[in-house]
Amino acid sequence: MLKERKPDLVVGVAGCVAQVQGEAILKRAPHVDLVIGTHNLLKLPRLLQKVAARRRVTATDLTTDLRDRFDANLVPLSSIPAKAYVTIMEGCDLFCTFCIVPYTRGREISRSADEIIGEVKALVERGVKEVTLLGQTVNAYGRRPGQIGFHELLARIDEVPGIERIRFTSSHPVYVTRGLVEAYGQLKHLCPHLHLPVQSGSDGVLARMRRRHTRRTYLDIVRRVRDARPDVAVTTDLIVGFPGEGEEDFEETRNLMREVGFSDVYASAYSERPETKASLLPDRVPEMVRRERLTRLLEIQKETSLAQNRARVGGVEDVLVEGRSKTDSDKLTGRTPHNKVVNFRGDASRVGQIIPVRILEVSPHALGGEALG
Repeated sequence: MLKERKPDLVVGVAGCVAQVQGEAILKRAPHVDLVIGTHNLLKLPRLLQKVAARRRVTATDLTTDLRDRFDANLVPLSSIPAKAYVTIMEGCDLFCTFCIVPYTRGREISRSADEIIGEVKALVERGVKEVTLLGQTVNAYGRRPGQIGFHELLARIDEVPGIERIRFTSSHPVYVTRGLVEAYGQLKHLCPHLHLPVQSGSDGVLARMRRRHTRRTYLDIVRRVRDARPDVAVTTDLIVGFPGEGEEDFEETRNLMREVGFSDVYASAYSERPETKASLLPDRVPEMVRRERLTRLLEIQKETSLAQNRARVGGVEDVLVEGRSKTDSDKLTGRTPHNKVVNFRGDASRVGQIIPVRILEVSPHALGGEALG
C-alpha cells in the first residue's frame, strides 16, 4: 500500500460522499486520515494540523454562516488561461427525488453581490476574459430578502470593464424568470448558451422526480429564450430508465429532443443514490433496458449535433483558445460563445486569446478550422 511506503502521506476523502457517510468512512478504511464534508473546505488548514498530531478527523457539519462557506481570497482559477469560475451560491431547496444535493450541500445560500462583483473585477485585472458563475441551482441566486435577483447580478457583471464572456451553470427551469429571459437579448457579454436540465420529456416521470415543471413549461422557456436571442444554444441533462419509466415515457423524451434541437445533451442511465426518495420507488427499470435506452437517446443527439455543426461550415467563429487539443497535440483547442469546441492549428502563444477561426470541417462533437489573422 502507498501509505506503508510513505507513512507521512495524508489520505483524505472530500465532497458529497464524505458529507453523507462521515465517520463510517474512517471505520471501514483505516488508511483514511481525514473526512471533510461540503461546508468545511475553509477549515482544511486547521484539520491538517490535527492530522499532523496523529489524529483521524471528520468534519461534516453543515453551516449557514457565509464566512464558513465562501472566501473571496480563495479564487478558483481554471486551469485554462483567461477563464475562471466564481461560486455565487450553494445548496438547493427543491429536493428532487433522485438528488442528494440538498442533504449534502444544505439549503440555498447566496453570496453578497458586492463581493461577487469585487471577485470578478479582480479576475479581470489578472487577465481573465470569461467567468462562469457556479451554483447547484445557480439561477436561484438572490431569492432571500434584501438581495438582488440573478438577472440583476448578471447585468452588474456585464458592466465590469474588460469582461468579455459570462456563463453560468447549472440552472433549473423553475427559477427561469422574465428578467433572465430578457437578459439574453440585452446583455452584451452573456454568452448565447443556456444549460437547462430537463431530465425527462414525460410529465409522469417529471412528477416522480419531483421536478416542479412540466414538458410544456420547459418548452415555453426555450421558446421565450429563443425569441429573446434566436441563435442561443440550449444544452440539457437527461436521465433515462428512472423508476416507473415505460417505453411511452421514453418516447416522449426522444420526441422532446427532436422538438427542442439541443446543441448537446449530458445523458445518463438512472443509478440509485442512497438516502434519496427515488431509491425507495417501485417499478425499477432493468439495467439492460436502461443501457439500451441511453444508446438510442445518444443516437438522436449525435444526428442533431452533426446537423447543427454542419450548418457552421464556412462561417467564422470567435474562439477563446484554451490550450492544446487533447486529441491532436499539433492543434489548439477552444470554445465559441455557443460553447462549441473548435480545433485548429496555431501557435501556443495564442492561448488565452479570443481569435477568429473559419470552420472547415465538423464532427458531432467538435468543429475544425483555420485561424484567421
